[in-house]
Amino acid sequence: MIVCADDVDIVDNNESVMLGQVTRSGYYGEDLYASIYQKKNMPGHSVPSDIFEDGPLFRKYTCPKCNLLLKDAVQPPCGHWMCKSCVIDISKSSKRCCTVEGCDSSIADVEECYPDRFVRRDILGLSVRCEFKTTGCQWSDTFGNYSDHLLKQCLYALETCPWCLCSISLFAFSGHLQQCDMLPIKCPYHKIGCAAEPVTKSKMKEHLVEDALPHAQMLMDGTMRDSKSHPERIKDADDADAADADSAAAAAADQATATATATATATARDRDRDRDKDEDKVIADLEKRVQLLENQMSTCSNTSMKEEINRLSTNIAVINRQPYDGTTLWVIPDFNQRKENAKTGIINSIYSGPFYTGVNGYAMCLRIYIMGDGVGLGSHLSLFFVLMRGHCDDLLKWPFTHKVKLMLLHPKGRKDVVDCFLPNPSSSSFLKPKSDMNIASGCPRFISHSRLEEYIADDTLYVKCMVDTSTIPKL
Repeated sequence: MIVCADDVDIVDNNESVMLGQVTRSGYYGEDLYASIYQKKNMPGHSVPSDIFEDGPLFRKYTCPKCNLLLKDAVQPPCGHWMCKSCVIDISKSSKRCCTVEGCDSSIADVEECYPDRFVRRDILGLSVRCEFKTTGCQWSDTFGNYSDHLLKQCLYALETCPWCLCSISLFAFSGHLQQCDMLPIKCPYHKIGCAAEPVTKSKMKEHLVEDALPHAQMLMDGTMRDSKSHPERIKDADDADAADADSAAAAAADQATATATATATATARDRDRDRDKDEDKVIADLEKRVQLLENQMSTCSNTSMKEEINRLSTNIAVINRQPYDGTTLWVIPDFNQRKENAKTGIINSIYSGPFYTGVNGYAMCLRIYIMGDGVGLGSHLSLFFVLMRGHCDDLLKWPFTHKVKLMLLHPKGRKDVVDCFLPNPSSSSFLKPKSDMNIASGCPRFISHSRLEEYIADDTLYVKCMVDTSTIPKL
């Protein structure tokens, strides 16, 4: 590919250029940001944590081995999520056990690990914003579409110039190529015989001045060759008048010398003039953007304050409604739409709000897979109990050993679906939470899809959970 700038050929060897961790083919290759979150020698997705709108979920899906966002998530026998490649590395190591602190579960064979497709889909569905939002990009979507955005859409992504090594946004990159003093270019006289190697723009100016006479000779030789090939172009040519021919050749040489010298001077003058114009244009554009931002800030300040007050009021209301007796009634509206979302993989599971065994007690929530999970996948609704991190966990007794009763209430008062279990003290699901949530535990085959319809009323499902608090001392 040859890019022409001011009649000067820019050198492009069409080879891949490594710019940081971004591989590009030439300067406008289709794989521009294809590997932005799959950096070399990194098994997980290497992305800035601040692009995720839900920070706790990002931390929840962090691989304990590589400390990156899970990639090809699998679940070893101990129940912790890891990248598939991390599990392979562990199985080949001498220790061969889980890297989570306090967990020494053996991971000897990758085949023992369950590919958690639901977690993978959850990760692809995480809400993200472009990492270049601070420079102006307003894009937001799911993580599954993030690489496509960087590859095909984002004009605010910073690119490193391979010659001067400065960082330039993509929409200004082509303009930068026209100005970069370190850009290697070919001599404008290479088409008529100049064999000088490509050099930077600043050195090209020196070359044009130093080699003005050779360039003039090349022009003269070209003129003579053209005269022989096209004698009709010589006005009033007379083969017998040698003196006139010599005079014409000398005049051509003088003209060529003057042209080469003028070209060298004009080239430098034009570059400076164009650079000044571009700088004025950039300054004017920045001034417009600053004025626009000031107008938006003055318009939105009062609205943003009202929205923040409403948000805080809503949070306070939610906190006041949270149950503290170990019991929760979870009302799930719009159930059929949620079921369709689960079928298409948009949202595989949903969480209830938190509830507690006391004001200073255990924190818990419920998790439902409408289309099932594990052995209940595709045939049953799966219902799970989840222990959450609480503010008094250091004072509570661990592991959690209190009886849990899960219920699906019949809307007409008929037979409810009930399942009770006593937590397994050796399971990591009931140990003191080290992250926002422990691994869910419960009933993958809570109720079959064939029976589920009779428990739905007005497109709403009613789920209840009761924890035996009689053996929990009050703090």
